[in-house]
Amino acid sequence: MATDITSVDPAPGKASSTVMRRPVAHRLGAIRAIVSRDIRSSFRGYPKLIAAVLIPTVLLVAVAGGSDGFRRALTEPYGTYVAFSSYLLPGLVGLILLLTGSHAAVSIATGRDSEGLRIFMSAPLPRWLVVFAKLLAVALLVVVQASIFLLVASLTGVDVDFLAWLAAIPAVMIGVFMITAAIISLVAFLPSAGRRSALILYVVVPAFFLSTSLYPIWRFTDGGADYLSLIVTGNPFTHVVELIRYASEGQLSVASLAVVAGLGVLAFLSAVAGVNPRRNPAEWRRSGWGAGQED
Repeated sequence: MATDITSVDPAPGKASSTVMRRPVAHRLGAIRAIVSRDIRSSFRGYPKLIAAVLIPTVLLVAVAGGSDGFRRALTEPYGTYVAFSSYLLPGLVGLILLLTGSHAAVSIATGRDSEGLRIFMSAPLPRWLVVFAKLLAVALLVVVQASIFLLVASLTGVDVDFLAWLAAIPAVMIGVFMITAAIISLVAFLPSAGRRSALILYVVVPAFFLSTSLYPIWRFTDGGADYLSLIVTGNPFTHVVELIRYASEGQLSVASLAVVAGLGVLAFLSAVAGVNPRRNPAEWRRSGWGAGQED
């Protein structure tokens, strides 16, 4: 029996040394595996994916359908009058980010309390890499959804420059990272699944309507609602929408990029802490900040 045990011992050592010799290849392989697994899992829940595209499509038809004939929006970065339906596109793409990102965030935060995420945490990978891979999967999924939405929008008569929108893909992915990580940070502190689902409603609806998705900021100012213009300006989702809007026009909004990137880094660090199975924030609230939760 002793001989059998010692004959098995060297294998883990060799695997461990191999991982140490090739850390970059090992981590890239892990990211690829997590991303492909999460995307396949997301496609199995296709009703949510369809809803995230269908809702912006309905809004585009309902809101802009009867408005293009008499309403125009003059604002940067267009520099000229633009059809209202064209103005809506970046905001509705942002709505896809909100819907898919919020559902993914709840799923990731819920997985922290189940065995699914704990299995990943037991692997020889840093926790930040696991969270990064899951956010990357959400970002790639949203790019596919946004492409489908733009295709459907073009079929409804909206002028869509697909080559110009290719330049907006990095902006879309950065926005998804920030939004999903921020919502993970929020839902991680809510122990109840019902509260997590309700948080989506409380986050998505105000974030979308109190932003530049439907109207430029000067519309609020001209209407005498200066307090609303301040809220819209301070809304992080506004900067996500404007980053996408400028990118789709081949321009860069430095201010929006700085806000989205800066908040994205902070949200990512908070999300990494929030999904730690050993330190469940819900347990912190009940037991004090020094208490931990064993696997």
